[in-house]
Amino acid sequence: MADSKAASSAIGTILMVGVVIILSTTTGVYLLDVSDRISNDIPTASFEYSTDACGAIEVTHTGGPTIDGDQLYFGGAATQYTTPRSVPGWNATSVKSGDSVTVSATPGEELTLIWQAEDGDSSAVISRYDVPSGAAATSANVEIDNINFPGQSVTFRVTSLRNADGPLRATVFEDGVADTTVTVSNPPPSKVKVSNLDLKFDSGDKMKVSLKPANNQACILDSDTMTAP
Repeated sequence: MADSKAASSAIGTILMVGVVIILSTTTGVYLLDVSDRISNDIPTASFEYSTDACGAIEVTHTGGPTIDGDQLYFGGAATQYTTPRSVPGWNATSVKSGDSVTVSATPGEELTLIWQAEDGDSSAVISRYDVPSGAAATSANVEIDNINFPGQSVTFRVTSLRNADGPLRATVFEDGVADTTVTVSNPPPSKVKVSNLDLKFDSGDKMKVSLKPANNQACILDSDTMTAP
């Protein structure tokens, strides 16, 4: 009777070990399959990096597959566009060879370009770049707040100004023709109103404001366009 109980106990132990082995093997195969699928999904595109006139980093897709721009964002040294769907010009579009974007980054650190899976459950660094040491990039955003017609004035705002040494210069364009340039103090006021434009604009004309540092006219910080009412 004792031998029978011992045999039953041994058989039970063997069966439990067998079940554990089967479950472990199944789980391992599943995890390997998931890992393989994720690895196969990661795009193998190539990118080139250069420094623009403002000191920012221009990132250009130079080869490999087209990538959904909503799945790309920056990390590491990047000081902007650090979440998916945040890269202007790349979000809501397909990024292909020749497409580029400019991003501000901390000098002397590594800039990473990150791809996120469509379901958001995984991500991977698909490109890296060592940002040169030196002065941090100058950046700013400009937004037209109001066009007064027939009052012939344009009001705009300057936001997110970084690393600007001295005042800024804002130029108002009418249908692509430069009209009036004004100096914007640093830090800028909450709103800037440009009146007495040289070129009289009409309803429907495209009005544009372009922003540059006063001491670096090769650097276009930002621009915004609005149609006159």
